[in-house]
Amino acid sequence: MKTRGFSLVEAMMAAAIIAVGLTAAASLVGALMAKEELNTVSLRAANLHEQAIMLYRLGLSPARIREILPETCVDGTASSGAFGLTFGSPATVANQDSSGSSFTVRTVASTLTYPVKTPDGTTLSYVSNSVTIVLPSTVWPVP
Repeated sequence: MKTRGFSLVEAMMAAAIIAVGLTAAASLVGALMAKEELNTVSLRAANLHEQAIMLYRLGLSPARIREILPETCVDGTASSGAFGLTFGSPATVANQDSSGSSFTVRTVASTLTYPVKTPDGTTLSYVSNSVTIVLPSTVWPVP
């Protein structure tokens, strides 16, 4: 007579395969959550830096920009709970267009530093983003 069932060995093998799969899935979920947190912080920092650059191009001082931004910003390196936002000294760069005419452009370097944290809340490292801002020097006539 032939029995219709699974042996103990087959059941143990199936349980082991399922356990390995569930462990891998749990590990993947943890890694995805950590990456999502990093992406969220990076996106917030990029948005904050873009806002700071636009305000600087409008003529606000670096101190005033740090006051009105929606995130806490300090001059220099980031600290716990604060972004670091610096602006360099303006520089003038001589250029030449395709027709041979010379013109100058004013530029300023800006750096934003922000902390990257581990899932348990401790600071893992600091990331910085530097941008060269081209300041408007000519007002084009509006037709």
